[in-house]
Amino acid sequence: MSKKKEPVVFPLRLEWRTPEELADNPANWRKHPDAQSKALAGLVGEVGWAGAALFNEQTGRLIDGHLRKKIPASLLVDGRMPVIIGNWTEEQERRILLTLDPLAGMAETDTAALQSLLADATSEDEAVKAMLKALTEENPVIIPDATDLPDIHETVRHTVVVPYEDADIPLLTRFIGASELPASGLGKVLCERIKAIAAG
Repeated sequence: MSKKKEPVVFPLRLEWRTPEELADNPANWRKHPDAQSKALAGLVGEVGWAGAALFNEQTGRLIDGHLRKKIPASLLVDGRMPVIIGNWTEEQERRILLTLDPLAGMAETDTAALQSLLADATSEDEAVKAMLKALTEENPVIIPDATDLPDIHETVRHTVVVPYEDADIPLLTRFIGASELPASGLGKVLCERIKAIAAG
């Protein structure tokens, strides 16, 4: 019988540090476009700090959080930002640096859950709005076949790419069960299918 492998445990702590205390990692391979920088600043401005940078105390370098480090000073808390601090060898640091983002990228999208989040997502920040719009356009709702219409109640609440006609609003709100339609509207093809069911 094989012996159970014990998990590797490295002590971690959360501290608030000034950006000047966090040296960039020369091996950092991720670049951050202006749109991403503005969206992060907009989000932190709306909801506060909901994440932390990752810093290796042994080497004195950032592993993750190079973009957070550049956030506007007005969004810092007493000039500081949250940082998770650990202690790894240089080889371990490079391994974490190399795999952290690709590991997150391996996650698959639950389209229904994403569309539900997008349907209720709001923001006053223009950069965050642009990010949400891009996310919506990258994950459009697929209009179902006529055979799928009995289950359409949830589908029509979310993103649709073809505008609806004003004359269709009373009928559509009846099927959606809402007082008004989503701003993105409902496609004319879907309107016709719903009308056919209502008439039949």
